[in-house]
Amino acid sequence: MLQEHEQIQLPNVELARGLMGMDVPGEPVAYVTLAPSELARRHHLTFQQSFDNLDSLKIAVLKFASGSQIALVHHAGFPENETELYADRDEWKHHDVVPAMLETLGIPESRVSWRQSWPQSVLEG
Repeated sequence: MLQEHEQIQLPNVELARGLMGMDVPGEPVAYVTLAPSELARRHHLTFQQSFDNLDSLKIAVLKFASGSQIALVHHAGFPENETELYADRDEWKHHDVVPAMLETLGIPESRVSWRQSWPQSVLEG
């Protein structure tokens, strides 16, 4: 079942300072073999420019009717056809959000190139 979602436009002034300390989903949970441009086209998104402690990046944050948020991120050093999916850390601690993220975005499991284990990763941290 697809959920309604909207993009949250992050303030440019904050993006210019980087994502560190910003209130955006920060738990990497999966990588998918779809370029940000393809996801932008499919979901009418605009990726915004910023950086974090790894590299410069493009980011789009989506908010769902349930109130949960996800971030689609593409770091400059990643292959062009790969996008990282980030979840809220607190939500990730309570349940595996990847299946719902994939369903909501219409991404088949076959496009997942990496997925964080759950709940083992939560129990280790």
